[in-house]
Amino acid sequence: GCAKKNLSHMLHDLEAGCRAKSVHCAGAPVYLRATAGLRLLQPKERESILQGAAEAIRQSAFRLASLPRTLPGSEEALYDWLMVNAAARTLGAPRGGTYAVLDLGGGSTQIAFEPASTPPSSEGMHQLGAPLGGRALYAVSRLGLGMNEAHAGVLARWRGAARHPCTLPGDYEGCRKELSAFVRAAEEEGSTGLGRQPRTPPLPPAVRLVGLDNFYFAVLALWGGDASRAP
Repeated sequence: GCAKKNLSHMLHDLEAGCRAKSVHCAGAPVYLRATAGLRLLQPKERESILQGAAEAIRQSAFRLASLPRTLPGSEEALYDWLMVNAAARTLGAPRGGTYAVLDLGGGSTQIAFEPASTPPSSEGMHQLGAPLGGRALYAVSRLGLGMNEAHAGVLARWRGAARHPCTLPGDYEGCRKELSAFVRAAEEEGSTGLGRQPRTPPLPPAVRLVGLDNFYFAVLALWGGDASRAP
């Protein structure tokens, strides 16, 4: 019910925006894709939310183009990479001329970039079609390593008697060590309950890196609400 209600409000606002700008939006196709927040749920709960969302679209002025679904993490990472490089007009750049992308969500983190050379393992590698240059991309999602889930996971591992170093105002070096240990443990099967995480190949030298989503809000928090002051 909540999914249907919330999405109905969003679609109503979108329709009002179309009218205000004299844009004909009636019947425009809507595609809805869910990310880690739904991947973390049980299948029955997930399906109920998606059905409510679909009903909201059907009852709107728009057209349900395809049933709402949950994106696999690797597909989410590919969309991140395509969005950034399309905006930067680097989709046609030679190897090494594209941006690497990190997307720090609440439930997962997406990593997508074009490796300098073909890694020995194909795990996490994806081949883009000819219209996108036939590039080989490394694109993965680290479920459980989004900001909210990882924060809870790091705190849950703490066995110290004193205040946790990641509790604000915090101890930067101590928190960094706790986070590093948590990420290392996530790369070993079953050690954090996240399952085995595919190893990331080395980033190409001098690659340009774009941080999305909660990276931006972290920068705002660290630099007093002014992202332009960040290095």
